[in-house]
Amino acid sequence: MNEISSRSARPPTVYEKQTQLREGLRRMKESTKFIGQDDLRVFLAIDQASELLASSSSPDLSFLSIFRGALQKIPSHSTGFFSILADINSPLSTFHPTSLYDHPNRRIGKHKPKKLFDPVYQICTFDVHVSDPPRDQHQLQSAFRLLSYGSPFWRAYADEAKRKGLADNEIIQGLTQYALQKLLSTNGQSVPAGSLSDSQVFALLGSTIQPPTLGASHLNSQLISSHGAQCMHIDPSHLKLTSGYPSQFILSSAANQYLASDEARLIRCIQVLASINRQRLFNLGDVGRLVSRIILLRAMQITMQNTPPSPPAADPGPDLITMPFGHSVRLVDFLQTLTGWDQEHFQLGSIDKENKEKLLAEGRVFWNHFISIDHTPSSAGLLRQLYRGLAVTCRHHQPSFDQLFTIYLHSAPTTTAVIDEKRITFGAVCVSNSSDDESVAQASYQWTPAHAGIKLQEHRHPYLVLNFRLHESGPSKASSPRIHPIPRGKASPNQARRRAALAFYGLHAFPCLSLDLRLALQDLLESQTDGSALLIFSDQASELSRSFRLQCSPEVWASSQSYIFLPNHSCLFVACCPLVPDDPRFDQLARYRYCYFFFFALIIISA
Repeated sequence: MNEISSRSARPPTVYEKQTQLREGLRRMKESTKFIGQDDLRVFLAIDQASELLASSSSPDLSFLSIFRGALQKIPSHSTGFFSILADINSPLSTFHPTSLYDHPNRRIGKHKPKKLFDPVYQICTFDVHVSDPPRDQHQLQSAFRLLSYGSPFWRAYADEAKRKGLADNEIIQGLTQYALQKLLSTNGQSVPAGSLSDSQVFALLGSTIQPPTLGASHLNSQLISSHGAQCMHIDPSHLKLTSGYPSQFILSSAANQYLASDEARLIRCIQVLASINRQRLFNLGDVGRLVSRIILLRAMQITMQNTPPSPPAADPGPDLITMPFGHSVRLVDFLQTLTGWDQEHFQLGSIDKENKEKLLAEGRVFWNHFISIDHTPSSAGLLRQLYRGLAVTCRHHQPSFDQLFTIYLHSAPTTTAVIDEKRITFGAVCVSNSSDDESVAQASYQWTPAHAGIKLQEHRHPYLVLNFRLHESGPSKASSPRIHPIPRGKASPNQARRRAALAFYGLHAFPCLSLDLRLALQDLLESQTDGSALLIFSDQASELSRSFRLQCSPEVWASSQSYIFLPNHSCLFVACCPLVPDDPRFDQLARYRYCYFFFFALIIISA
């Protein structure tokens, strides 16, 4: 450092300049020897390409314009040069550069138009590493097998780490931590629950319960560029992105580990959902179905924590290594978590003794995230979902059920028995709003595989139905049970004797939910909008914004709310720009635009 400082303190001498020039020319000659080849092929990739949009020494010329000018010097008949510009932040507006960066009028009459490559290419590499399905329970929950699903980079990272001699456990721990960094867009620093941003919340929930984000264009672009989401669609006008979190077990494992290690993190995520739903920033869909997925996920997290996998041997094979929250559990353990009942006290409705014993003794479940589907799965589809460790949420137009998860009837005493489609059955959840027991009995005839169109290879297997009545408190007496077995109703005798069914009344029916978590979920349920145009105050709204909204909305809120009077011309701002300018969900540029419009409107009125 001292030597560098002493050199920088004085300008180089002529001799030093000549020496540096000779060395630079020598290195350039060595590095450009390939140019003399007759069959030369050049592939130029520029990362962080958005820096090219910065202006050069000329105020009207960007580095991108200079780069494009250099490319034009390459003969048009040349087939040996290809260039790619890549950037982690890729706003779609850069596909249509503004006049600041692109001046077509300058080139009129000077250059012939040239055919360009399309700005967007769909190159599907998802699941390219997936090979044969798992043979047994060990392979089913093998971390290295599950890394093959999704982006090819995860398995490539693991294979490279193995070649470098890293231990299997070390590889999985490192990749899980890296997956969390991708979701949270951090470099390893801890993120407290209260500091989780909206985009971080939707990254965590997107890889676990998949809340919808349609209509949230800015959020979608953030999730794609910085939080590990997939770009699912770009509309033809190149103005909107649609993001998604398709099934990738490594991301779901990392998200579950983060959320389950501190319940305050999950509560913070729920609070963000409730706030967004109240303000109608975009449509979250049926909140009851969303809450049901959160309850199921929390119950599965607790079950996995209470029943960890057996510790591996001193030198376990790769099939014995599991990811965090990535092992199968007994169905009976999951039901005990969900209900708080002991196995001996399970009352499961109309199911007969033989089928009940079979379901509880043999049933195992293996999932840690949900995806949305638009079809009714067969036993083959349920088996594929088991392979990926996922549960599914159904579309509204699908009959009978809202959520489905695979139950595997494992009869062999060891975990080496071959996985067979004939051992597949299912668990289902239906979310309803009616409270009286009679309506449960009347509706229960629909809760069968026949009515839902689920075709099992072995149709004699027992199955499970859970009815969540989240808006209801159940029986009037506080001491009365809030979980009831569902009667046979109008179901056929054959269906009824195979169906284990329970109805849960209200959030208090779930002992796995803490008081704080129940309150957060109740707030989310109550945030369901009624379709009116009423704008709700943000929790972070300033007193000035609240007063502004109250004054400009006479008779909308109760007169008991205190506020200050603002000049009448403020109403023009609400009429033209109804979104409050200090809402934390608007980026800085949006706030500047709103403030600019506000002052522009005041100038017009004053004039």
